[in-house]
This record gives sequence, C-alpha cells and structure tokens, in this order.
Amino acid sequence: MQIPFVDIQVVGAEEYCPQFYEPDVIYSIWYGLDVNCYCWSDDSYTQGPCKESAGNECQTREPHAPVVLTALHGKKFCGRRRGKNFVNQNRVADLGGAQGFQCQEGKIPCDQLALDEVNRERSEAEISEEGEISETPSIYEVEHILCVDYVTDCPITDIKVSNNETYTADIVNSGYEAIYTGDIGDGGETTIFISKQSKSLPVAGGRLSPFEPCLNPSEFPLSPSNYFDDELQMRASECSESTFHESSRDMRFEKLDLPIKQKDLEEENGITRILADRYEKGPSSARIIRQIRKHNVYNPYVRKTINWKLSCETGDDAIMPRRDAYENILTRLLESQVITIGMMSETPTLVALFIFLAALTIAVTVLIIKCC
Repeated sequence: MQIPFVDIQVVGAEEYCPQFYEPDVIYSIWYGLDVNCYCWSDDSYTQGPCKESAGNECQTREPHAPVVLTALHGKKFCGRRRGKNFVNQNRVADLGGAQGFQCQEGKIPCDQLALDEVNRERSEAEISEEGEISETPSIYEVEHILCVDYVTDCPITDIKVSNNETYTADIVNSGYEAIYTGDIGDGGETTIFISKQSKSLPVAGGRLSPFEPCLNPSEFPLSPSNYFDDELQMRASECSESTFHESSRDMRFEKLDLPIKQKDLEEENGITRILADRYEKGPSSARIIRQIRKHNVYNPYVRKTINWKLSCETGDDAIMPRRDAYENILTRLLESQVITIGMMSETPTLVALFIFLAALTIAVTVLIIKCC
C-alpha cells in the first residue's frame, strides 16, 4: 500500500516541486511513438523501419520515449507522502469507562472533533447488566481516527475544487482548508481545498483521464480513434478485462471539476511539439485526429483507499489485504449476478439491469460490514 499524502502544493507548470514533493497527485502518461517509415511520394507511413526496397523517398522515423503529463492549466500538483501506510498507522485505543477512546501518550488525534463525537456517543450508549456497550451509529469509524506526532503528519482525506462563491463558502464551513486560489481552467478564479477529517479515507492517488480510470493503476483508459497509428497509446487503449468482465473501471475515483481539452493538455506538456515535428506534412488522417483532440476532454480524478476494516486483513480472522479486497469481492459478485441475470430469460432487460445493480450494491455493503 502507498503512503498517503500529507500535503499538496500547487506550483507553476514549469517549476520544480518543492523538496520531498513529487508531481504524482494528478497525472497521465503519453506512452510515446513507435518507429515508422514515412514516404513522401504517396504521403503515407507504415509501422516499423523502412526496408531497403522503400527507396530514397522514404525515411525511418525514430521512436520517442514516454512522457509523464503533470501540467494542468498552467499548474502542477505536487504531493508529499509521509508516515506509515493507512493499515499500519497509530489509532485511538479504547481505554474503557469514562476515558473512552484516546491516543497513546505523546500522540495527538488527526481529527479531534471526530474523537469527541465518538466519545460523546460512547457516553450516551446504553450499558447492559453484563457491562456490554450497545452499538451506536456514527459517521466516524473509530479506526479511521489516526494518532500522530504532529498535525502535519495527518493524511489528506479529500480534495475539492470550486469556482462558485456559494459552494466555496459551504466547503469552508465544512472544515476544509484552501491550499490555492487563482485563475486556473476556464472557470476564472478557482480555489482548491483539502480536508484531513476522519469521516473520509486517505487519498491514495490521482489520474488525468478522458474516462473513469482503470482498476489496474498501471493502465490508462484511452480512445484509439484519437491517436496516430504509431503512437503507443494505440496499444494500451482499454482497461484489462480479466477482472470485471464488461467493466474494469475503478469506481473509487472521484472527478474534480478541472476539465481540460486533450489538445491543451498535450500542448502544455510538450506532446504537440513532438507530434508536429513528425506530422508537419503528414497524411490527411492527421488533420482529422487533430480535430478530435481539440474536442476530447480529460478530467482529473482522485482515489481513496478502500473502505476495508482492519480486522478483515490483520489478526487471526483476517480475510485478505485491502489491495486485493476490492477486486476480489466485485469479481465474485459480478460472476454470481451475471449467472442470475442469465436465468431471467423472460425478464425485461431494464428490470433485470435494475435488479442486478440493486443486488450488487447491497451485496458489497453486506460483505464489507460482515467481514468483521
């Protein structure tokens, strides 16, 4: 598991990230160019180097290495990771009685309000004659309240973007901290907020993507029609289907309101110049692809760690690590529900789909809770 982000700084696209920060909060990858053979005589190109028979009117165009796309609307999002991963973090301990839940000596809670709320509910809980405390509902999971040496070590649990005054006021009132305010994107003055509240889980990573990101973090979903034949994006255009059958997208990702056109994203990150050098007088299809890139839109996404209780992956009754849980649970659920829907030969398609989605939602919730 990755170490969570504890701080994010927004800098200019041409600037270096501060010491100990990396530009991996929000990014994408352009996979580069394959070698090809371009012929002036018929304004065409083929994959691979030119053969001897191609003649003097053809030239081999060399491959180009991948490029990490980190510039977004003239800015770069730099994140600092520090501390332990979420599973191994220090947490509040139940000291019993009036003491309730507390951090270990010398540690401070990342969310004092959450800790106060949990202890208030504990004090109001009914205690049986045997001394057992009844369950009380709370928006806070006790194991989400972390204990650290310094407040700066607390993980970021949410990121929001706003260019609307009313929405901005609501975010501020919800306890979020503004880390950047300025012109970014097409919405004029924009404010970027972070939160470290325990009612949400730590942010594990982010992506820049035209579609909901893949479950496999090493894959980036793309549309093949947007690329030239020798762009290596053509060979990595879909998320792998070995897990989710018809869908292998990671539904934990949340979209941030900072859309950018593919053309602008590539121009900011130097891809346009690379392509212009190769296709300055390329085939007519190049013009069509350029038009598509003017309208194709990328969005930044952020993903939090899976809501998988600690007792499910640690101790004698552990089931599996959370990095495997999300994939494993949905695989089994989809397999079982696909079989069920397949038996509904007389059920209208929309009704069957509704039943499937409802069953999937309930089953995921039950399994995650039941494991503990």
